[in-house]
Amino acid sequence: MKSFYENEIKERLNREEKYREFLFPRCYFVTDAEINDMCAYPLYGQWRAYGLGKYQAFVQNKSKCYTAHRGSVNVALIGHAFDPFTGELSEEKIAVECLEAYIRNCNEVFDIVNRITGVFVLIVSDAERILAVQDCAGMQMVYYGICDGKVWLSSSPQLIADMCGLKRDTYVVRLLNSKSYYRGSRYLPGNLSPYKELTRLGANMYVIYDDNEFRLRRFFPLKERQEYGEENKQAAIEEIYKVFRKTIEMILEKWDNVALSLSGGIDSKTTLACANGLYDRFICYSYASKKSEKADADAAKDICEILGIKHTYYEIPEDPAEITDYDFLSKLIDHNTSYLMRLNSNELRKYIWFSRNHDFAVEIKSDSSEIGRAIMQRKYFVRLPNILAPRHFSIFQARYFLEPRLMRLADKEHKRFMEQTGLVSSICGYEHINLFFWEVRLSSWYATSFYSQQFYNEIVIPYNNRRLMDMFYGFSYNERLNDVPHLALMRRGNSDIADMNISVKDTYFGKKRMILETLYYLFATRFNSMGSFTRQ
Repeated sequence: MKSFYENEIKERLNREEKYREFLFPRCYFVTDAEINDMCAYPLYGQWRAYGLGKYQAFVQNKSKCYTAHRGSVNVALIGHAFDPFTGELSEEKIAVECLEAYIRNCNEVFDIVNRITGVFVLIVSDAERILAVQDCAGMQMVYYGICDGKVWLSSSPQLIADMCGLKRDTYVVRLLNSKSYYRGSRYLPGNLSPYKELTRLGANMYVIYDDNEFRLRRFFPLKERQEYGEENKQAAIEEIYKVFRKTIEMILEKWDNVALSLSGGIDSKTTLACANGLYDRFICYSYASKKSEKADADAAKDICEILGIKHTYYEIPEDPAEITDYDFLSKLIDHNTSYLMRLNSNELRKYIWFSRNHDFAVEIKSDSSEIGRAIMQRKYFVRLPNILAPRHFSIFQARYFLEPRLMRLADKEHKRFMEQTGLVSSICGYEHINLFFWEVRLSSWYATSFYSQQFYNEIVIPYNNRRLMDMFYGFSYNERLNDVPHLALMRRGNSDIADMNISVKDTYFGKKRMILETLYYLFATRFNSMGSFTRQ
C-alpha cells in the first residue's frame, strides 16, 4: 500500500519555514471562494492575489501573473508567454491583446493562443462566466471543478484538495496501489484527477464555466490538415526555421543566464543547430543521475567541443544520503505531483540536487518537439491502427497485465473521455495516434513530469507553440515518422551538427523494450475482448 504524506508535510512545514517555497512552486489557483488566511498551510505567505471580477487568481511567488481589465471582462495570463510570429515579448501586452480579442469575438482569443510560445494558462472572467485555455501541449496544467459550491481551477489537484479537504477517489487509490500503474507511464485514464470533484483539461481544448456548469469545447484542430506539395517542402522548412530561430532569439532577449539542456537526441540537437551564431549567449549543460544518462552527457560534451561551445557537466550524487533532507524533499515532490508520478530515485536526486547546485536562471528544454515526429509508432514492431479504440488508450496508459478488471475500468474511462472530447477518431485529417500523444500522453503524463522538474528552476520550451507544431503537420506521416522535417531543420540551422556522427538512441525505443511493448500490445488487443487490430 502506497503512503500519502500530507500530514507529515504539513506538520514539518508548520514548524519550519525552510522549505515552504518548495510547496507547489510555480503553481496557481483561481476561485470565487473566500481565502481568509494566506499564511496558513498550504499557502504560507508564498502567494500573491489578483482580482478578476467575481474571481481571484492566486499565484505562487516563483510564477508570474499578468492581468488586463475592461468593464466586466478580466484576463489573467499566468506563466510566461511570447509571440514569435509578431515578435511580441511582453506578457502584459499579450494579455491586453487577448482581452480586446475576447471583447470582439471569443474565438479570436484562440488565434492568439495558437501563436504563443510558452508555459501558460489564459483565464478570462466575464461576470459569472470563466474560461481557461492552456499552452500548446498543456504544460501549464488545468484541473477544474466545484468544491463546496465554489468554482476552482488550478495547476494542482492536490493543492485544491489540501485547501478544501477533498478525499481521494477510491478507484484512483486502487489504481495507484496497483503494480500495473507503475509499469506504465504513470498518468490516470482519460481526464480523471485523483478527486471526483476535479477534472483535467487537456491540450487543444478549453473549458468554460457558465450557467452553473463546466463545459468542455475543442478549438484545435478545426480545419483540414493540408500537406505540402513536393515543390513547397523546402520553403516550408525555411518558414519553420525562421519562426524557430526567432523563438530562440526571443528567449535570449527575454532571460539572462540561459542554459540549453543538450543530449545526443534529435530534438535538442535541432534546437542547438537553429541557435547557430548565438552560441556565445548561453551555455549547454548535461547531467548524469544514472549510468544510462552518461552516454547522452558524453555525446553533448563531444558536440560542444567540436563547435567550441561552453558545456557544463553535472554529476548527480548516486547516494541519496549525500543530499541533505532527501527523504523529506522527495515526499514533498510526490505531494506536489499529487502522488501520480512516484518518481524514481535518480529523478528525485536530480531535482533536489539541482535546486541547490545549478548556475543558470532558466533552462531551455526541447520537449513537445515529439508532437511533430509521429513518436508513438516507434515503440512497436506492428503498425498501429488508423482509428484507436478505448482499449488502445488503456494499453498506452498502463500495463494491465493480469489485472483485467482495472483494464476494463480504464477502457470505460477512456471511452467516456474520447466521446467527451470528440477524440473517437482522427480529426480534420490529423492522425488519431498523434492526437492521442498530443492531447493525452503529453498533457497528462509529461505535464506532471514537467511540473516536477520545475522544482528547481523555470523551464522554457521553444517547440511549445501550436502554430509552429502545425507547420510540421504539413509533412506526411511517414516523413514525420522518419524525422525528415527535423533533420532538414537541423541542416538548415547548422550543417556541421547535421553531419556529425554523434547521436544516442533513446533507450525508450531500444529493441528489447520494443519487443516487450509489442508483445503486451498483441496480448491486450487480441486476447482481452478487443478482437484483432486494424492494420494501416
